[in-house]
Amino acid sequence: MTDDIGGCLRRARKERALSLSDLAARTKLAIHVLQAIDRNQFDRLPGGIFRKAYVRMLASEVGLDPEQMAARYCAEFEPSPAPPPVEDSNAAVQAKWIEQLTPPRRSILMLIAVAAPAAAWFALQPGPLAPAVMTPVGADQSVAPAPAITLVHTSGTDREVVPPRRTMPIRIEIAAIGPSWITADADGDRVTYRLIEPGERLTLEANALISLRLGDAAAVLISINDGAPRSFGGHGEVIDLAVTPDNVDSLRSGAETASGG
Repeated sequence: MTDDIGGCLRRARKERALSLSDLAARTKLAIHVLQAIDRNQFDRLPGGIFRKAYVRMLASEVGLDPEQMAARYCAEFEPSPAPPPVEDSNAAVQAKWIEQLTPPRRSILMLIAVAAPAAAWFALQPGPLAPAVMTPVGADQSVAPAPAITLVHTSGTDREVVPPRRTMPIRIEIAAIGPSWITADADGDRVTYRLIEPGERLTLEANALISLRLGDAAAVLISINDGAPRSFGGHGEVIDLAVTPDNVDSLRSGAETASGG
């Protein structure tokens, strides 16, 4: 077919006399990824934001409207959102039954009815919940560890000034297009240390620092805070990537690159 998404991209590519090798050199995408799109075989590619980003990137390279092609991909391949949950028809009956109980038992069941949805909501949140810590009034409540401590001399005494630690949500999505060894730390905790295979996807989240070491930089595509997925190095190149609130925007836009290992 020539009227599907892959066919439209292929026809536009040929009109510009571009081969798949030419596109691979321009976009840094692997040949097998471009071949799958050329044949409209999106099920062979990493899911999530990557497929739509591929379509947008290739449309731009061959002279088509990137947003129009991305919207067409979503309409044809992305599942429609699930319908909103139907309100429980028994809720009114349960409320009336609780109201008819004696005051002590009614109070207990009302407490359970309120606490249960809240407990379920917290249980469904991603990531572990940090335990609450009671801090005495007047105690130092600064976040540790701080980036640095400066001694300020005032009136014959030295006083510590702790600069605030900048934080913001950092999210990295990794799609393997080839085998590569990967090591990743999130906010100082080791989260993975293993070999990833083609087709695997990893998602890393932190607030202050995500550190990555890739054994083959060209074998993985990285998207930072929903930015366009791209490789951060060549075939067989070992690179180190540290993403912080200070450089997340420049790495996301491609203005900054990773360092060699």
